[in-house]
Amino acid sequence: MIRKYGYVWFLITLFAVLQPSIFMSLNISVYMPDFVAVILAAQAFTRSIKVSVGFAVYAGILVDLTSPIVSTFGISVIAYIALVLIINLTVQAPHDNTWLPVAAAGFSPTLVITVRAILVFLTSGANLSVFYPSVLVSQLLFGLVAAAFLVPLMDRLDQPLLDDLSLPRVRL
Repeated sequence: MIRKYGYVWFLITLFAVLQPSIFMSLNISVYMPDFVAVILAAQAFTRSIKVSVGFAVYAGILVDLTSPIVSTFGISVIAYIALVLIINLTVQAPHDNTWLPVAAAGFSPTLVITVRAILVFLTSGANLSVFYPSVLVSQLLFGLVAAAFLVPLMDRLDQPLLDDLSLPRVRL
């Protein structure tokens, strides 16, 4: 399992650590989408629900531990689980259209931000409506750009793992 999905574990760990540390220190965090959400969405197209939820739990715990923003522990876990369940149940591989998985992965940061905002409001009562529209637009735009690169890259990395009878999830 580690060898088969090792690059996904590596990408999740890399971006979960880089996003709150380096990107925030360079003051470019507003322009960075939630790369972990894009990676989770891109892997959820072809993997089972069990594997996808496992990645979501790992990513959520890692993001909650490394994020400098103080909030209720577990909000990222719930947001990422909701994301992979929605992606896995609605956008399954293979796809004849290249843009369907890219669009779904591109919208994933906005879904995660929305779930987090709702959970923060329900748990702490903090009203995030002042910041929400600008963050939502930036996550949508930059999430689509990130997905345009990450989904085909992950598809190429998955090609050796697929047998000859399986179709790729994205036709390039």
